[in-house]
Amino acid sequence: MSEPTECPHCKASLQDYEIPEDEREMFGGKTHFSRLIGISNGDRVMWYVCPDCRGRIERDGSWDQGYRTFDIEIRVRGEEQ
Repeated sequence: MSEPTECPHCKASLQDYEIPEDEREMFGGKTHFSRLIGISNGDRVMWYVCPDCRGRIERDGSWDQGYRTFDIEIRVRGEEQ
């Protein structure tokens, strides 16, 4: 699976601002930042959340790096921590 560019739930674009050409090498050659929110267990990102519909997007280990994700702690309603 390649890096998602739209939410599978609400179809919103997950691309954010364009990365300046002279900085793209630092982001693995990506052209845009990602709007995905990374949910972390303190060690690694476990899954992602769409910033528009809050839909959960499962993490696929084959996705390459370059996300502008944030390690945040949230309690997801209806799920045990």
